[in-house]
Amino acid sequence: MDNLRKTVDKKLKEQNKDLFESKIVMFWNFAKNNKNWWIISVIVFIIFFFLQFINIPLLNFISIKEDTVKSLIENRTTNIVTLISVTFAVIGFLIANLAIKDSYTYNILFKKSSFFPVVYFALSLIVMFILLSTLKDSFLPIYNARTLIVGSFLLICVIFCVGYLFTQLVKFTNHKHILKLTKNEFLKEAKENLKIIGRKQLSEKIVNELGFSKFSNFRYSPYVKADFRVPKGHIIISDVKINKLTELSSSIHSKEEILINNVRLYKEVNADDSFFYVAPNNIIKHKKLLKKLNSCIVTSDKPIKFNFESKNYIIQKLNENIKMNNEKNVEEYFDILFEAFKLQQDFKI
Repeated sequence: MDNLRKTVDKKLKEQNKDLFESKIVMFWNFAKNNKNWWIISVIVFIIFFFLQFINIPLLNFISIKEDTVKSLIENRTTNIVTLISVTFAVIGFLIANLAIKDSYTYNILFKKSSFFPVVYFALSLIVMFILLSTLKDSFLPIYNARTLIVGSFLLICVIFCVGYLFTQLVKFTNHKHILKLTKNEFLKEAKENLKIIGRKQLSEKIVNELGFSKFSNFRYSPYVKADFRVPKGHIIISDVKINKLTELSSSIHSKEEILINNVRLYKEVNADDSFFYVAPNNIIKHKKLLKKLNSCIVTSDKPIKFNFESKNYIIQKLNENIKMNNEKNVEEYFDILFEAFKLQQDFKI
């Protein structure tokens, strides 16, 4: 595993078991992300048009007459369009009746409910039925029939998913439920911030343990930097090939010959940066080695920043309730802040 990020996360997880989510939760959060809509669409497309090529007994059990299949396709297309139209109307009504109406609450609603996956599932199925309706004269009747059966099962799945979405949205009319989700989101935010801190500190510690001497501008002996070409737009160190760096470190006889300059995860970089320095008289000698050392550094154009959105929201709500002398809500928001403080106190590196 030549990956400093994974090595660091493994050590952090050993010390802080509650800091990382399970793979199931990570997958579900990934699916609920509105940026991943295309994955749901691709899955629906594959199931809709290709599942019938697999010998499934249930598909063989149901039969549809060839002379009725085309009209049934049109009916199913109309059914799902009507269903989604009514669904959006009900969703709009439920969202309009949220217990707390502000941008943060709406953000929590879309993030924590199954809103995006269900909507993308339903819209993708509409597109599939429209495609089938358009191409039905180009397909064999048996293919149309089996595709219609698969589509009908998917339509039933959509109905169940919409029902589940409604039960989730109804909960958002309850102030306590929103407060609970706000607490969970704040704790998740705090954990992500702690992970950033842990990755920075622990990665630097691991690299320092390799034995490289540290570069300093206050050294008496002159050192020159080994050229490192930062790809255009890249702004941070996203990873380090730690196994390769360890191997190269062990091959250096004198650690004073090559110095290292604060190599750690998420360090900000620019075009003028260098991570390794060498004495002027050793540049030619270590030219190949320096190139290999530089190849251990992996950069990225995606910034890693601390997130305080939930914290700022809770503090804002706390101040509002203090002004209104709402002791119950003040106590609830203080409890949330205390849990985050306790999480920070228990954090180990």
